[in-house]
Amino acid sequence: MNAPRFHRNMFFRFLTTSLSFLLILGIVPSANADVITIEVVIKSIDAKGRTISVIHKNKTLELDVSSKAEVLINSKPGKLDALAAGQQAKIDYETSFEIITKIDATGSPLKNATDPPSLIELSELNSGTSMSDPWISLDGLTIYWSFEGDIWTAQRKDKDSLFEKKQKLLPGRHATVAADGLQMILLAPPSDGQKGESLYQTTRSSVDKPFMRPREIRELRNVPKPKNPCLSPDGLTLYFNRAQNQRSEIAYTTRKSLRSPWSPSRSLSVEAESIDGVLTWPFVLNDGLTMLCTVEPIQPSGKSGNLVVLSRKSTTAPFENPHVISGNDLAPIIGRSPRYVISTGELVFARFDGRNAFSLMMVRNLDLE
Repeated sequence: MNAPRFHRNMFFRFLTTSLSFLLILGIVPSANADVITIEVVIKSIDAKGRTISVIHKNKTLELDVSSKAEVLINSKPGKLDALAAGQQAKIDYETSFEIITKIDATGSPLKNATDPPSLIELSELNSGTSMSDPWISLDGLTIYWSFEGDIWTAQRKDKDSLFEKKQKLLPGRHATVAADGLQMILLAPPSDGQKGESLYQTTRSSVDKPFMRPREIRELRNVPKPKNPCLSPDGLTLYFNRAQNQRSEIAYTTRKSLRSPWSPSRSLSVEAESIDGVLTWPFVLNDGLTMLCTVEPIQPSGKSGNLVVLSRKSTTAPFENPHVISGNDLAPIIGRSPRYVISTGELVFARFDGRNAFSLMMVRNLDLE
């Protein structure tokens, strides 16, 4: 599966066209007008060839490293070959010479980063037959899920640790949480007492505080049969399924700020005629160009799995080219609600066992490319 790639020259010429573009992309210019600083995740290193592959906003960049580049690893001087996949880093990029002049890396490398994908059960969380609808934070350290009509959460210290401190948060299901952990969208019964569910939103002052009582999103109250919400990391775009012409479709809505009302929902443009089924559970990575979905109805005996990834060329182009998510030596992945953590290479989903029961699962060492 091919994720979007950008030639480094074209990419950085685009970044340096104006200060506003840099700020929109979260890039902070340094004091030197020809140097930009970018937050990335290290993907691979070629110390001999003096090149490094990094992930920035879900885009893979292949960059040259100056022979005089300063390398810091957890605030200590290091060498290029001491860097490892999975580390977070800030890099200084000299746009005139198109080369990295400084790498400031933190964190521990991914263990067994080159191992093939493997499927594991999150047994520390599974305690019933209705463990479903997972959502995981951008750093992969906090997970949310639905269980018997309530939304739960748990945390882990790092990607090799078990999730612990299970906690029930509030009634509802299908939780989706912004990158800061302070905003949540969920499903709950409509406030007018009618059948079905409605979209609600809630906030909290800090990640160690409880969420406030959810309130129904009034401007989205008339969305027919909303399901499977997916909130963008900045909290300004919401994707979800809705009923349209007696069929479920993916829609989206936007808002200008966290205090602004949501716009009327619109159909998301998707070209997936090759898919035999309905696309549900949209999960759009934060570049807006890659989307994971579930193909329903779920067939327990499916030979190729039912979790797919789609891509698009720009945020105004349709999603297309669906491919089943798979890996060497992996059995077909049958389930729903796929959520991918690009910094750790982990896919979290709810596995379907064919008896209307779900359990929380994870695929490790999975590269969507």
